[in-house]
Amino acid sequence: MKKIIALGLILFSCNSHAYLSLLSTGDLLQPNQFQVMGYIESVFNKYDGVNVNARGSMGINDELQADIEIGLGEFDVMLGGFVKWVPIPDVDNQPAIGVRTGLSYIAWDKYNQTSVIAMPFLSKGFPTPQGKFTPYTGLPLGVNSNDDHTYFTTRLALGSEWTHNDYTNMHVIGELAFGLSKSFSSLNIAGSFDF
Repeated sequence: MKKIIALGLILFSCNSHAYLSLLSTGDLLQPNQFQVMGYIESVFNKYDGVNVNARGSMGINDELQADIEIGLGEFDVMLGGFVKWVPIPDVDNQPAIGVRTGLSYIAWDKYNQTSVIAMPFLSKGFPTPQGKFTPYTGLPLGVNSNDDHTYFTTRLALGSEWTHNDYTNMHVIGELAFGLSKSFSSLNIAGSFDF
């Protein structure tokens, strides 16, 4: 019980922001298929803390997917709405190439920020006896506007998704992101379920 209380205090009392996390590959949900994802984001090098986030996704067609996100931590709330577009699919030796774009809003004490975000990425899936691994890389770019000013921010995201051969509707994702300009570095761990 003491460990659960300590984890709760860590998760909800640390100073951090949750945005510009890619956590996505070139795989798309089928039209009208849904996915729920939960992820923990550990922020370091500029802020120190942990955020708990959730994402809901729906397949629109064979090139588009819609995502909504909510996150909690030191800030009151983080909300986001995104569209993932993958015009070049993962086929044969060709990697998937796409972009995840949208808006996010963060409220933290008396501080508010709205961001316009574009995250170009590429990924390539590899089947193995342990399941399918899909490494990806992306360059999250954002224009942030807050009470004081508007500025450009960017990160480099490197990650991989793992899908077990027997449980193809469940996925585990790990992502390491490096702050390149007016951003922070973070480690994200996610689990998702398709239905």
